[in-house]
Amino acid sequence: MYVYCKNRTRMEHEKKLKLLRNLGLGPLHDGQRVAIIGGGPAGASCAITLKNLAKKRNINLDVIIFELKDFEGGIEHNECAGVLSQPIEHIIEDKLEIPFPWHLVKREVAGYYLHTDNHVIKLDGEGEISYALRRIQFDAYLLHKAKESGATVIRSKVTDVEIGKDMVTVYSEAKHILADVVVGAFGLEEGTHRIFERETPYRSPRFLLTILTKFHPKGKHHNLEDTDGYIHAFLPSLKEIEFGAITPKADHYTINIAGAKISARSMDEFLQLPAVLEVLPKNFSESLDSLDYHRGCFPIKPAKHLYGDRYVTIGDAAGLIRPFKGKGVNSACLMGIKAAETMINIGISGEAFQTYAGSFSEVIKDLPYAHAVRRFVIWGAYYGFLTPIIQIATDHPACKKALFDSVSGKKPYREILFDTISVTVVLRISTAIIQWMGRRMISFHSKYFLS
Repeated sequence: MYVYCKNRTRMEHEKKLKLLRNLGLGPLHDGQRVAIIGGGPAGASCAITLKNLAKKRNINLDVIIFELKDFEGGIEHNECAGVLSQPIEHIIEDKLEIPFPWHLVKREVAGYYLHTDNHVIKLDGEGEISYALRRIQFDAYLLHKAKESGATVIRSKVTDVEIGKDMVTVYSEAKHILADVVVGAFGLEEGTHRIFERETPYRSPRFLLTILTKFHPKGKHHNLEDTDGYIHAFLPSLKEIEFGAITPKADHYTINIAGAKISARSMDEFLQLPAVLEVLPKNFSESLDSLDYHRGCFPIKPAKHLYGDRYVTIGDAAGLIRPFKGKGVNSACLMGIKAAETMINIGISGEAFQTYAGSFSEVIKDLPYAHAVRRFVIWGAYYGFLTPIIQIATDHPACKKALFDSVSGKKPYREILFDTISVTVVLRISTAIIQWMGRRMISFHSKYFLS
């Protein structure tokens, strides 16, 4: 019965696609135009893939990218910590068919230190290396490769979009263009996603705020080669901060925090934590007043109605990403690639873009587990019972591996939980939490009833 229903659904889907081809919503063909709003990793990857596939099919596609930021000038800023995780090399070289930009890598990241208020554990990557770089330079590299592939870049802000039955009109401060389909790769930039929300059923993803700053050591503390290159991840008991991180680069530290309601005051408090000050050079406190803060956000839940006839969203605008540590660049590139493959092979209708969204079904399935882990970590950090769990992981290989996979984003949360949870682990964690609660109750009783 299940097989019958599945085959019937597939046949109906193919029947609809055939009908939509007759309405001009089939696969892209010679002479058609694609407008991409946003030239970050998602938009650039989509453009590169479109041009690569068009060349293989011997058709000419006009691909236009609207991007206001000057990545190549180096004066813009990206609120990302700038760490590329595996399998980024495979995505860049095998799927986008361009060289991996080794010249941009500032240093290799072999693992993490995970800090709670009272404990720290070292998590080795077991040979899996990530790469720390300056994100703005990586974005510039991909956009340059998109231009080399034949895409046109218009340095202008998009001001409006009209999506009709036969054509899309994209308005910008520089000029307007007509296109057959529009790709929204605009991240969570409020102005542009409001345009899409007004013109389509699209609704932007839920997100967390992030604040980032950089510290450039001076004098005898300037040499970061003495550090091991590990990223320091923090789960502090500060109520507004869900997590923080310190990432050593070639000549500076990138420091970032995230949370639903963080502010500049939250960053000020984070930078004063003893565990944070212990990681940074001794002269860091002297530079507190001169640090620049940059605020951004990242999705924790997919957008609603993220595609339709003649439009599709990718990257942060779509939110099809592993929440909280989602390998954002990897996901952005893959979304751009899958959207391009769908437009070339299947069509530009909402029915066709179901295939694109279906490529990320595992992300959707993992969301309940991700949000359960998030809530547990928030409570555990705030009330203090994460520390005994991390202490267990110190001499428990399975728990330690689970922590690395969670912090690095190596596996889905569902898989991490199923691989780790056993009767023995549950008993050890339950015992540790009960003992912790007992100590807290004794401390509370001593403080308020025996003083």
